[in-house]
Amino acid sequence: MIKNILLSTALVLGSLASSALAQEASSYDINGPKVIVGIGSGVNINGASNSQSTTPKVSPNANLKLGTGIFSTNNTSTMGLAASANASASSQTLKTSKPSYSANLDFMQAFKVGSGKVKLGYIVGGGAALEDGR
Repeated sequence: MIKNILLSTALVLGSLASSALAQEASSYDINGPKVIVGIGSGVNINGASNSQSTTPKVSPNANLKLGTGIFSTNNTSTMGLAASANASASSQTLKTSKPSYSANLDFMQAFKVGSGKVKLGYIVGGGAALEDGR
């Protein structure tokens, strides 16, 4: 049973690496509807689990993202709206078989740098995360 429902929003600054996968070869522009598939890994840093310890818990995690988006490119930037579903598991999650799931709606804008092969931008979004709190 799902015990915790978390609402979250995110503001992420950085390059849109996924744009390289979805590009149109001749101009490096992204236009129209696209499928979004992503695999990632990272590190979870959680606060101390008890009052006796001040050391945070650090555990590796893995993520899978599937979604769709619609993009439009003009002379200076690419803008898009993407909806995605995500599944995430950390080393703690794998021990207890309790992955977390989320759904996100994100607005993104990437500005052309130089010839347009590189884009630098931001993503603003919101979503809901479901965690199994067994």
